[in-house]
Amino acid sequence: METEAGSQRYLLGIWIAMGVLTPLFGFLGARGFAPGVGLMGLLCLPLLRPRGSDWIGFGLLAALVAWAAISMSWSAAPNLAVHSLKDLGRLTPLHMALQLLLSGAFVVAAGTLRKETADKALRWLGYGLIALAVILVIEGLTQAALYQRMQGILTPKVRPDLAVRNVAVGAYVLAALIWPAGVALQRAGRNLLVLLLAAAVVFSTVFLRGDSPSLAILVGAIAFVLVLKLGKPAILGLGALWGAYWLATPWAMLAMQKVGLWDRIYGHLPASWNRRMEIWAFTNQRLVEDPLTGWGLDASRTFPGYIQLHPHDGAVQAWFELGLPGAVLIAAFFVFLFWRISRFAGERVFAATACATATVYLVIGAISFSLWQEWWICLGAFALAACIALRRSMAPAGAGLDSGAPVAAA
Repeated sequence: METEAGSQRYLLGIWIAMGVLTPLFGFLGARGFAPGVGLMGLLCLPLLRPRGSDWIGFGLLAALVAWAAISMSWSAAPNLAVHSLKDLGRLTPLHMALQLLLSGAFVVAAGTLRKETADKALRWLGYGLIALAVILVIEGLTQAALYQRMQGILTPKVRPDLAVRNVAVGAYVLAALIWPAGVALQRAGRNLLVLLLAAAVVFSTVFLRGDSPSLAILVGAIAFVLVLKLGKPAILGLGALWGAYWLATPWAMLAMQKVGLWDRIYGHLPASWNRRMEIWAFTNQRLVEDPLTGWGLDASRTFPGYIQLHPHDGAVQAWFELGLPGAVLIAAFFVFLFWRISRFAGERVFAATACATATVYLVIGAISFSLWQEWWICLGAFALAACIALRRSMAPAGAGLDSGAPVAAA
């Protein structure tokens, strides 16, 4: 019993650390989530005991990492030149493997939280998000005045407009974590804090002009309501929808180009969206040259002037770099994720929260970041762990340690 109590205190300490670090990372540099979650996962490794369907999640992602590593052999990206430890550290498959192991350990360990520990862990996360949201509102109103004053001390010196853009990244952090943290605060009776968090999130995304997180939060809210009202059919429908997104998006875009719909839309959107359409059109045209195996991992980086670092769409990047096997593995993973959530359809609030969180993550990933963006992957793992902690928090007092984890890692 003492050993179990000690492990719970140990895990709570890890979650308190993440609750404290979340506003710091969200404000000063979201890239900190990669080493932050990685370190917490490393600390969770002694507690790593995957069981049941956890292995399916690990297996799908491990297969994806293996295929990505194999694709390096034909990628145009300079991945194979390893002459030093520094070169080894740049290998994307190595990063992917470490993220799977360490983020996976953090996620699986969340399934061992006792109800009381999970309550406290989520409370710390909620307080951290409220602190971040308030900071972002103030920064939005003052054009990132605090961030600019801190430049040269903790952050590199940048132009004022870029300072606002850097601060705006914190809105992605809020969007990814708001559902489990907000629901946990509401269940704890902290309704005023929930209202404060919701208002701060809305105002911060508006003031910082965060189109992607605003859209993601809206779509996530729709997913939450659908699952809350319809239950399992809505969960499975969302899983099928996102599976179709990963498998069909490039081909749907090509069909739009073929019938002329693409040209009718282009030019009538904001500049950033027109630029996205240009990137997607170019990437899809090159994709059809080798859809089976793709162009290889990180090949998106080898088309400067045409593709800006990555295609700004997860499904397009999956097909372009990893071809059919990569797209199928990623689609299978997310279909499996929603299927696992559907097993808890009777717990409507938890299931709705998990689906909303997954939807927010997928919407942002569909239009904003590279598939292999380390901090974004680790933030996704953190959000998944928070959802699992929420289910542990909802468990009856004294319930056993059935992980209830929807999936091993993200």
